[in-house]
Amino acid sequence: MLDEKVVEDAIGRPLYLSKNIPVCITSSSLKFEYVNDIFCEIAGYSRDELLGKSIAKLIGPKQLIDTFKEFYFFSLHGKNEKKIWRVKNKKGKTIVSKIEVVSIVIEGNKYNLTFAIDYTEFDKNKELVQATEEKYKLLAETMPHFVWTNDGTGKPIYMNKVAKKYFGKTEEEFDDWDWLDHFDIEEAREFEREWDMASQMRNPVQRVSRIKNYDGEFKWFQIVLYPQLNEFDETVSWTAIATDIDDRIKAEQKLSTANKRLRSLIDASPIPIYSIDDSGIIKDFWNPAAEKIMGWKREEVIGKFLPHVREEHIEEFNEVMDITRDQGWLSRVVKRKDKDDNDIIIDINSGCVYDDHGNIEEIMVTLLDITELEQKKIHLEESLNEKKTLLQEIHHRVDRKSTRLN
Repeated sequence: MLDEKVVEDAIGRPLYLSKNIPVCITSSSLKFEYVNDIFCEIAGYSRDELLGKSIAKLIGPKQLIDTFKEFYFFSLHGKNEKKIWRVKNKKGKTIVSKIEVVSIVIEGNKYNLTFAIDYTEFDKNKELVQATEEKYKLLAETMPHFVWTNDGTGKPIYMNKVAKKYFGKTEEEFDDWDWLDHFDIEEAREFEREWDMASQMRNPVQRVSRIKNYDGEFKWFQIVLYPQLNEFDETVSWTAIATDIDDRIKAEQKLSTANKRLRSLIDASPIPIYSIDDSGIIKDFWNPAAEKIMGWKREEVIGKFLPHVREEHIEEFNEVMDITRDQGWLSRVVKRKDKDDNDIIIDINSGCVYDDHGNIEEIMVTLLDITELEQKKIHLEESLNEKKTLLQEIHHRVDRKSTRLN
């Protein structure tokens, strides 16, 4: 064991008096010749339990051979070497230390001066970060979406395999890769403006854009770009998730085209057509033919209850709606009033439109104004009745005359 005064002279008074840096001196056979108080505190052993004992007391016999090799290298080259060691204290707790070993000569003999920094908590955080990154990558690789991470300038740091396959890129090609090359020129400019603004405000970016694949084909994606901030509230990287919505967008475009065609057809129809919900609120359609017959303009009725169903018609209307709900369709002649309060007779034909769950989404209604036809029918019936009366009178007179002659 080395004398304290000799140790102080060999390693210097500041290091000898340090209360923060664990220090030990070992012989060429790796036995403890000197340990300071903080070293004993971390190791959990007293000086008497360590001095003259092998460092195997801390590192275990399995690591002793590798440790001998390392210390032998230090003794030959005399270089400062920094290593991360995992040792066990007296209670069996693992201590992670970053150590520096220096070969020194004391009284003509070579020793190994070792001092360390406790990296236990740092190592735990490092392992946690690594585990988190591994989980992130595992999740990203199993997702059907594009996932990538950019640095603050937009250069890709990581990209999952789905995205790499779509773009036909490898990690080696990230350096000369510009994301905006994969957008339409106008969309790229707009996206860049949004990105710059989001960078200043440190806000996410959300948009629907077309992205070009390695074959030059554009597809629609829902893109969300999240900024990652450091402790100084600076954007250090961006994480992006892009969801393929190409089929949905194209289906919506087809539906929009189909709706436009349907509206054009309905608007051009000479037959009055409108749509209502199952409570009688006009939903969407009220074509020009309906405007002409009923008198109300489309903007006057959309979102409102049927204007030609007056208070005196409510009971009949409720009956009609019950039948329509039960049967899914209805055909009936009813009397109503137009906007100018004129009586009209209309032949109503309605049919239910159902959603995917079998619920009534809307009811399409067509009308046929048969007022004039009904009036002619009434006149014809009146005329026929008059003729019947006249014929009966003639028959009656003929019968009387015949009776007198007999």
